[in-house]
This record gives sequence, C-alpha cells and structure tokens, in this order.
Amino acid sequence: MIRSAMTLLALCGSLLAQGQTSSMKSGFLNPPHEARPQVWWHWLNGNITPDGIRKDLEWMHRVGISGVHLFDAGLNTPQIVPQRVKYMTPEWNDCLRLAVGLADSLGMDIVLPSAPGWSNTGGPWVTPDDAMKRIEWRDTVINGGTLTSMALPAPYTHSGEYQNYRNKGKGVKQTPYYKDLYVIAVPVADDAVGMASMVKRITTSEGSINGSHLYDGDFTHTFAIGPRKKQAWIQVELDRPRTIRSMTIADSHLLGAWEKYPNNPTKYLEASDDGREWRRVCHVPNGATPRLTLSLPPTEARYFRLVYQPNARPATISEFTLSTESRVNHSEEKAGFGGPLRLIDYPTHAGSHATGLDSVIDLTRYMDAQGRLSWQAPEGRWRIYRFGYSLTGKTNHPASPEATGLEVDKLDSTAVRRYMEAYIDTYRRVVGDSMIGRVVNGLLIDSYEAGYATWTRHMREEFRSRRGYDLLPYLPALAGEVIGSAEASDRFLDDWRLTLGELITDNLYGQVGRIAHEQGLTTYFEAMENSRPFVGDGLAPKCKADIPMAAMWARTQTLDFTQKMFLEMQADLMESASAAHVFGRKQVAAESFTAYGPSQGDSLVYGLYPAMLKRIADLEFACGVNRIVIHESAHQPIDSMVPGLSLDIYGMWFNRLSTWAEQARGWTDYMARSSYMLQQGNNVADVAYFYGDEANATALFDKQKPAIPSSCNMDFINSDILCHHLDADGGRLVTPGGSRYRILVLGGTSDRLSLASLQAVKRLADQGATIVGRRPARAMGLKADSAEFDRIADDLWSGKRSNIVDTGSTRHAIESLLDVPDFRCTHMDSIRYVHRTTGDAEIYWVNNRSKSDMHDWFEFRTTGRKPQIWNAVTGEISDVTYMTGSRSTYVEMDLKSADALFVVFSGEADKRLRHRATESLPLRSDTIASPWRVVFGRKMGTPDAIVMDSLKSYINTTLAIANPAEARAVKYFSGTAVYHNRFFLGAVDSTRTYRIDLGTVNYMAEVWVNGKYCGLTWFSPHSIDISAAVKSGENTLEIRVTNPWKNRICGDKLAKAGETTYTWTSYPWSKKTKNILMPAGLLGPVTITLYK
Repeated sequence: MIRSAMTLLALCGSLLAQGQTSSMKSGFLNPPHEARPQVWWHWLNGNITPDGIRKDLEWMHRVGISGVHLFDAGLNTPQIVPQRVKYMTPEWNDCLRLAVGLADSLGMDIVLPSAPGWSNTGGPWVTPDDAMKRIEWRDTVINGGTLTSMALPAPYTHSGEYQNYRNKGKGVKQTPYYKDLYVIAVPVADDAVGMASMVKRITTSEGSINGSHLYDGDFTHTFAIGPRKKQAWIQVELDRPRTIRSMTIADSHLLGAWEKYPNNPTKYLEASDDGREWRRVCHVPNGATPRLTLSLPPTEARYFRLVYQPNARPATISEFTLSTESRVNHSEEKAGFGGPLRLIDYPTHAGSHATGLDSVIDLTRYMDAQGRLSWQAPEGRWRIYRFGYSLTGKTNHPASPEATGLEVDKLDSTAVRRYMEAYIDTYRRVVGDSMIGRVVNGLLIDSYEAGYATWTRHMREEFRSRRGYDLLPYLPALAGEVIGSAEASDRFLDDWRLTLGELITDNLYGQVGRIAHEQGLTTYFEAMENSRPFVGDGLAPKCKADIPMAAMWARTQTLDFTQKMFLEMQADLMESASAAHVFGRKQVAAESFTAYGPSQGDSLVYGLYPAMLKRIADLEFACGVNRIVIHESAHQPIDSMVPGLSLDIYGMWFNRLSTWAEQARGWTDYMARSSYMLQQGNNVADVAYFYGDEANATALFDKQKPAIPSSCNMDFINSDILCHHLDADGGRLVTPGGSRYRILVLGGTSDRLSLASLQAVKRLADQGATIVGRRPARAMGLKADSAEFDRIADDLWSGKRSNIVDTGSTRHAIESLLDVPDFRCTHMDSIRYVHRTTGDAEIYWVNNRSKSDMHDWFEFRTTGRKPQIWNAVTGEISDVTYMTGSRSTYVEMDLKSADALFVVFSGEADKRLRHRATESLPLRSDTIASPWRVVFGRKMGTPDAIVMDSLKSYINTTLAIANPAEARAVKYFSGTAVYHNRFFLGAVDSTRTYRIDLGTVNYMAEVWVNGKYCGLTWFSPHSIDISAAVKSGENTLEIRVTNPWKNRICGDKLAKAGETTYTWTSYPWSKKTKNILMPAGLLGPVTITLYK
C-alpha cells in the first residue's frame, strides 16, 4: 500500500513537472507581455502631432513592443511642425490623452519618467527652499584677547556645487539664495603663516601673472597654462625656508562625474633649496572637485613649484596655495563635493597637527542677522568659519524650456513628496484617475545626473539620529581643518559621506517608491550607471525598486568583440541583477543600446541593425538582465522628413521611419523569448561578493570584473544586505529572495570595514559560511570601537577557522573551494553563461562572444535530467547529444559566432551513459543560379529594376548601370530591395524538409515562395523552412532585403550642388563624420536543401 502511494506521488510529481515544462514551452514560443521589450519614446521640444502619435504606437504594437517610457524632452531639437505643442498646455494634454487612450486599446503600458527630460527629479514648480543645497563657508583669522566686533566675510549667494566656483555648461539655474547655519571658531597655531605673508615671488613658464589671485580663495580669477613641448610650471619663492604641510590646487584638470579612476599623473609638486636643484615631493592627482587639498609629509624648502608634464592638456588655474598648517587630505572629496574612487587610499598624514575637540567653539549666537560678529575672543589667533548653505542650481534636463526648473532636494523626504505628488497629479488631472495605475502604471528614475548635494534643512538632526553624535564640532573638517586627529577627521568624514548616501537612498529612492505605490505605480530605478555621480552606494537605491534597472551602451568594442569579457557598465547591469536576486524581484530591466553618435566619427549613426544589436542584448542577458527597454524611439510627428527626428547625438535611432521598422518583429521576439526564460525560477550564483563600505560597485568595477572564476557566477552585496538580509543555512548563504550562495567574498574596499559589517561577517562565519578575503586593517566611522574591531578581526583571521580563507588570490581560492564548476568548456575566455533553476528544470543560457564558431562538449553542474536546446532566435526546440556523469552532464553543441542558446534540463535523462540525438541530414543541395532581377522599394533616384548577373553589394562599383545618376542612387540605396528569381524541383516529398539558405545577407530578409510568406531572417545562418510553400516543377522566389539608412545619408552628405537629396535628420553631424558605406543587399549564395 505504501509502495503504491509512493508510486502515485511520484507519478503526480512527474505530471506536475511535465505541466510546468509545457507551460514554459508555451511562454517561450509566445512570450507574455511582461517579457516583451519596451521603448523610451521621446516627445522632442514640442514637435508632436496626433497623427504621429497614432502611427508610432500602432507600429510599436505591430512589432512586439509592450510599452513605452514617455519622455518630454528638449535637447537642441529644431522645430519641424507648424506650431510647437508646449508641455502641459491644453494642446499637449490632448496629445497625452490620445496616447494613453490608444495605449489602453492596444494593451500597452506607459511608464512616466520622474521628471521632464530624463534627469532627475525637478521642474518649474520646485521652489528654492525645496531645491538641492550645498554647504559653504567663508573664513577669516583674528587675534584674540579682546572684544571682536566685525562683519564676517559676505557669503556666496550664487548657484554652484562648491564655494564660488561657477559650474560650466548647461543645467544650472542662477538663483541667488543663502541661509546662515553656524559660526565656529578654531585656534590657529602660533607658527602658522598664511600664503600672503610668506610669498616673495611667483613666476610661471608662461610669463608674469598676478600671483595674489592664486591664494585669494576666489575661483573666478583664473589664468591659463600649457600645453607645450616642455614642462609648464608655477614657481613660488618664499621669504625664507618654510616647512610646508599641505597644498591646494584648483585647475580645470577635473575628473568628470563619469570618470573616477585616477589618471596617469600629469602634474607634481617639487621643492628646492636654491631654485635650481629640484626634488619631487608628490604627484598631484586630478581631483573630482573644483579644488583639491593634499596633506603633505612636512617638507622644508624655500622654493616650490607645480609642474605640468609636457603635452598635458592646457589648464585653467584659479588657485595654488602652500600652507604650513596641516589639512585633511582630499578634504573636498571626503566632504562629498565629488565622488571619487577609494578615498581610503588617501588618508590624512598621520603626523598632522590637529585642533582638539574641546578647542572648537560655537559662536553662532554671537553673530547677528546682518552677519556681524561680537565676541570676546580668548588669547591667541582664531580662524572664524561662517557656515551656511545655498543652492547647487541644478535643473532637470534635457527638458523643453517650459518644463525646466530646479532639481528637488534629494536629501529631504518632505520636499521629495511635495515634488512627486505635484508631478504625478499633473498627469492624473489630464488622463483621469482610471488610467493612473492601470495604463500609466510605472515610474522611472533614470541614471543620476543631478550633481552633488551636501546639505539639507534637517542635516544636523539626521546626522545625530543616524551616527549617534553631533556633527557641529566637526564641521570645520569639511573645510579641511584637522579636528581631534588625522584619523578622527577622516573617520568623521566617513560618517558624513555615509549619511549623505543614506539620505539620498531613503529620501529620494525610498520616498519615490512609497509615493509610487500609493498611486499604484511600479518603480524602475537606475542609479549610478557607471562610476560615481553621487555620494553613496548604487546598489542600495536599486534595492528599493520593484524593477531594478541599469544601462548598456552600444559601443564598438562590444559590437565587434574586441573586448570580449568585460566593459564599463557591465557592473551596473550586474548590480541591478543582484538587487533583484537578493530580494526576489522577477524582472531586471536595462536601458538598452544607447549610442553616443560622435564616437568613432558618427560611424554607428543610423547604421545599427538587429544582428549587431543582438551582441549588446546578449551581453545584458549575460549580466542578469531579463527585460529590455530600447533606447530610443523618438516621436516622429511627420512622415515627409526621413529618417526624421533623433535625440540629438544619442541613439539607437529606432522608430517607425527606420528602413527596417516593419521587419523588427523577429528581433523583438528574440529578446522577448530570452527575457521570458531568464525570468523563470531563481538565479544560480556561487559567490556573494561584498565590495566594502566605502566605494560603490560601478566605480570599483567600471573597467574590470571582480576576480572570480568564469566557471561560476556572482551577485554583489552591500553593507545593508550583509548586515540585515544575509544568513547562513547549512553552510549556504541565503537571502529573502531565495538566492543561495556557497561563498562570501570580501573584496573591493574591504580592507577597511565598519564595525557593523565586521560583526555581520563574524555572525555568518559562526553560522558556518565559507568566507574568502583578507583581514581588514582598520575600522570606519568615528564611533567604532577599535579594540572590539581588532578583537573580532583577530578571532576570524587567527588561522583557527577552517571556513575563513585568508588569501590575496580570490580566483584560485574559489576554484579550489568549488570542486565542481557550475559551467565549463574549452573556451571560457569567450563564453558567458547564466543559470536559472525552477525546481523542475535547470535552465542554462550560453553565449559565444567571439568571432569564431565553436564545437565543444559543455559541462553543466546538474544530473538526472534530459537536456534540450531552446533557440530563442527561431523558437525551435531540439534534442542534443549528451553524456551523464556523477555530478555533471556533458552536452555536445555547435555554437556559432555571436550565438546564444538555452540548454534546458527537464524530464528524466536517458539511463545510458551517452545519448546521441537524431540528426536531420541534408540529402541534396542546389544553388539558385543568376541572373537576379532586383526592384528597389523606395524610389530615391534608383531605376525601376536592375538585373544582377551575380549577387553583389549595391556599393560595388562594377554594377552595370548605364545612367550615372541611377548608378549613384543604387550605390547609396537604403531601404528594402526585392530580389526575384525562380528554381525548379522534382517531385516534392511532403515528408521531407526543404530549406532555403540565403548565405550572406546585409542585413535582414523576408522570403516568399510561390507567393506564400515563408519567414523573416535577421541573424546568421539565414535559413528558412519553405516546405509548406514549394511545389514540383517551377517555383517563384521573392527575397526582400533591407539595409539601414546609413548609406543613403552618406550619399546625401556627399552630394554635389544641384544633386537631389532624399534624407533629413536632426542629428548634428560633426566635421569628423566618416562617410563609410556599409555593404548592402543579398550576397548569397542562395541554396535550396532537402533534408532527411
């Protein structure tokens, strides 16, 4: 009886598994709505028409797009409609209602960005009180011992990110604004000498300058230096030899918001006793802030000079100072005015003179509303700091003028709520309550581009609540004063940046998430994208999202596989996937195929096509993405100007006027099938990679992948996940979302940890987790108990714990710990893979990222289940030859260049050691002979038809076309050309398969045989089953081949005066544009093959 019950249970389980697999097959063949791609749909600078809206959305629906992210943007777009439709006017509202109503009828989603433009959260309704803020200060030195009554230096009231530095470029609104905060006094050492008192002479390689401008603290006074074949320099001669302990430099050699890796040094400081023999003091790095302070080893000399190496780019310099006083090393960056990488590498010099905490005096109550100080100063000299705050002036961008305003204070949850509710309500009033949360059902925060904020109205209270102590005595450290000690100052600034990061995570991303959910909206959050454009952690905001999102750009290195394994922005993708895996989010989205036109001489502009873009999509899938959001599809208000409007210099120029617009369905089906499969079950990764408390993943791993073997996968974790969302169970690390890891790696900046993070590591080690990493050197945070930190570290890294692996070779340690790799093959340097598990199936996705085809046996860490190949390009499912081992299954596969296949293990494997799949073998193959008659679809000066004696590219100059104008038109043709021919078959065998292989196709083709549609091909091999259309005897063949707009645009750009042109685009072509033609048309050979 028991045996019968067990048999019945086993049968039920088997039937359930078969049912689940059957359901998965159905979803693979016909992917559901949530797996299909979306697009970013830009309405540009009021160029909007109802006709264009209807045509755009209906086309998107036809080609398998499930929704749009609707942006109203500006970005230098010329007006091409008779009347601009301005943002939120009655006419604009009518267009919005039309779009939402039509999307509703088509079953499409509309996602709103978090602001007009794309970054970030701002608009004309944001008041200065609610706008982004910076802390600032003015200082002066006084002599004590008497009653001081004086007007303190006037504050800066202009908008900018640092002091009176004027931000260059667009996106800053000058709004005079200032509010006082605190007045603080710190003692000045008796031997401290200001720059003005010790400078005798300043000279430069460029000639004479007004040297006093270099130390007046005014960033508006500048002079230029370099470039030159010899060194350029600024030389300071002091009145006598002095011991210099710090310096500052403010020049135009800044690291940008997306550039946080230290460059090769281009300048350095030298010292000399006589002005002739020089010794190097230090390299001077390019800073991430307008001014950079360096803490120096005490250096005595009379002469100092700042040297710019030969051929360094020219610099505009506003400040270069030397000081006998100690200053906090990289104080501006540590204070959050920029976001450089690994500030732990720049400790303040340990021998620095410091101001005792009890010597810091709060004078706020002694200053009146007019900024006048009355204070009985004690004996000695005192530096008086007047702290206040003003605005960064950052505006949302790139919005139309009517939709542009100040960015909201991201550190203030109340201001964010006011902003976001007002913003959503503008849409609600237009489209009605019934549409919000149903059709308009998503809210996107795009990549952060709003700059650095360093103050908010309740900063002091927030800091005390989060860090447990008052920031007031330490505020001078923001200005570079060493308070308490060098280490205490650095550790306070650790806490300061941590607080800034937590505030933006909680009060922007967390608050927007709460408001979105109140409105029934799903959130999509991007964050850093790459590098570190705000102070904080990039993974933390994504953990607040319903759908974590990243970005992947179309770059030539990825498109041509010259950099196969890792490229910038992969860390962003992996970071988003990690957030989803840890917290059980089903979808990981990516802004996909974003292209920067000017790179490579505009070579990608209007030249991208699906087979090329597949390489980008596959790289996204390899990093964990499973929902593609195409960047971008500019709204096309009129049809007569082709290819029409573009998002200025940004692509990938995908819209209904694209030459291959109506052939896009095969490409979108591929992405939908792949996304659907990668949404199944849970991700499998062996490694949880903790990158530390100080830096962020997208900056640390912008250029290189973490050091783990390619035979396993990993997820990033941050300190919040480590401390609050990671446990160990049976030696495996587990998360709330169901992810299970075998190893915890301490990498990145884990050489310094917070005490809380170290305590979490100990908890996991005590629970039996395996941990790989070196002993952290010291604690972060001012209030961390250093003795307790050392006690825990000594315990963990004592050598007595078998589950702690102390090694500098993380990769080798992981390989030795994982006795069976999750996936392995011969060419791991060219392969990427993903592993998902559903309980009744193991799903592997394998991608060949090389230019070479592969035939190999691939090893998968699963047993007992039968593998099949699921091809997302064709939708075909086929059996495969495999061998079973005790802990792995070995599958024989052909993997073409750029191919990506799913290997799905489900059902019971064959009991035999080796199972060989039945192959469909070719019986006969015939090449279709020339000539071919070619008819050009869009008449742009081409003849009605040409005859090709052999298949060749249109750009081939040997085409026999008598009329020179028509020959030129064919050479530059873009669009769809129809190739006509015929072939003969003997008696057709209905039990056999007939396939046509088109050989080389540039770049997409559709096939008709005997007037019957047989299919579309966009990716090699270009083979289509024509069995249902062929007949005995003569068969007519029609092949419609489409190439992108690029060739016709090149032809028009090269046209001579008087020659007809056919294209128009708003793309701003540069003088460096390379008018290189792309091969075009059907090259063949075209063959008909009969299969057994």
